[in-house]
Amino acid sequence: MERTEKILILCGHYADGKYSNSICVKNIAESFVHSGHNVSVVAWGDDSKAGTTFLNGVEVVYIKEPRFQKVVECFSTKGTFFRILFKIIYIIRYFLVLPFYPNNSPATSKRFLREAEQLIKEREINTVLATYTPYDGIWAGIKLKKQYSDRISFVTYHLDLMSSPDNSGIVRTFKIWKNKRAFEKELKYADKVLLPESASVESYPKIKIVGFPLFTCETTEGNTSFLYPSDCINLAYIGSLSTENRDPSMAIKILKEVNKDSKVKVIFHIWGFMGDKKCMDAINGSPYVEYHGIVNNDEVRSLLSKSDFLVNISNKSTYKMIPSKIFQYFAIGKPVIDFINNQEDVSVQFFEKYPGTLLIKEYNTDIAAAAKQLLLFVETFKEKKINSVEDIFEKYKPETICRTIID
Repeated sequence: MERTEKILILCGHYADGKYSNSICVKNIAESFVHSGHNVSVVAWGDDSKAGTTFLNGVEVVYIKEPRFQKVVECFSTKGTFFRILFKIIYIIRYFLVLPFYPNNSPATSKRFLREAEQLIKEREINTVLATYTPYDGIWAGIKLKKQYSDRISFVTYHLDLMSSPDNSGIVRTFKIWKNKRAFEKELKYADKVLLPESASVESYPKIKIVGFPLFTCETTEGNTSFLYPSDCINLAYIGSLSTENRDPSMAIKILKEVNKDSKVKVIFHIWGFMGDKKCMDAINGSPYVEYHGIVNNDEVRSLLSKSDFLVNISNKSTYKMIPSKIFQYFAIGKPVIDFINNQEDVSVQFFEKYPGTLLIKEYNTDIAAAAKQLLLFVETFKEKKINSVEDIFEKYKPETICRTIID
């Protein structure tokens, strides 16, 4: 009989729908519970969340999240004065936190540690899983492993790569050095380090290359109060957007061209965080795009399942990182339109395996040609379900990842 594990997970957001990482952690936690294990989670919580709650059998303890994220969301899409104010606040905060990099917030790191120590004592935890992002949880996990070395197994899971794409010169050099030092310490104390397959690292016995736990073939679509209009073709995207990394501008231009000549109206529905005003202006400037704000995690699957087509906006600056949301797309079984910004995009290999994908290469196609390509795809795949892909994406099922963590 399989032993029952008492598992503690340290993570950022949990099951809130803002970030795909939060859904990844939720899937892992609930998969452990379904297998008979006891799971506690320490996660960031906003002002509406405090203390302890239970979600689908998972004990969730919320700690106060870093306030800077609130500043980002408040100021980044405002007018000129607020953007200047935001930049000043950002620079001050940046240099205060830089010595502690890659920790997001030293105060938050200590909150993780304090709550985790309490749970280890009360729940007799024997496995601690810390995910990145943020690094704060991993920092706390290292402290716990040093304190309870013989009692707990410590596993880290990098759902994102540790990188510094926004800096240059001496700051970038410093951050890369800090990353390397932090990762060396992590390797020293962790029993296992799980990395996504886009990671380029030296072979090391503790390192396991794994997928993202988002391929879940649920029998129910879930509930949402949103109704797609019935007089058009509905495309859906859920995730963050920004002109710096995931820029929807080309997709919006192509969509305008499609609607100019098509007898059927095609509407692009977007849910998620807008990273800058320019991106928001591009969306607001198109009659064929509808932005619906941040969506609750409980509605994500339903919104994706009830659309006609799913859309992926590829990474522009972080094209070597696999967007984890695509495996949730594949599990739902809808046709997918992928707008590729960089010809070296590492996610293309996965879309090529999925039999219902249209790849639109933004770097070598004109608007009119791409519009014809998209319209033909829509006419061909409308109302079609993509089946028989479970074996292709077995690596991305939560239960597969869970076995890697505790075996």
